[in-house]
Amino acid sequence: MTYLNKGKNMKDPFYRGINNENLNFKLVNFEQAMNIKKSDSTAIVLDVRTPEEFNEGHLHDAVLIPYDEIEKYAPNALPDKTVPILIYCRAGRRSLIAANTLINLGYSNIYEFGGHTLW
Repeated sequence: MTYLNKGKNMKDPFYRGINNENLNFKLVNFEQAMNIKKSDSTAIVLDVRTPEEFNEGHLHDAVLIPYDEIEKYAPNALPDKTVPILIYCRAGRRSLIAANTLINLGYSNIYEFGGHTLW
């Protein structure tokens, strides 16, 4: 597994200005996310890619909800809005959108850890 964009490519206009000070969720790297998962058995790893991408490979115990279906499926799939939710996608863009959507739905313990490939 390879972690992409460890610090996000801040030259990309999508990421410009994004940091932990102006977000309602935390940006963490892969190692930090896995430490949260290890230390909290209730933590959920959320994959927000497509089903096809998920079927090509995913993190162990990851739950799949494509980023554009979060509003529809999160209330049933993620009923406890206080447990840590660790979100990833392929490159980091969809996971940021999903994190923001979950915050807007009232989830309070969101961690975004970017993009992953090479399962």
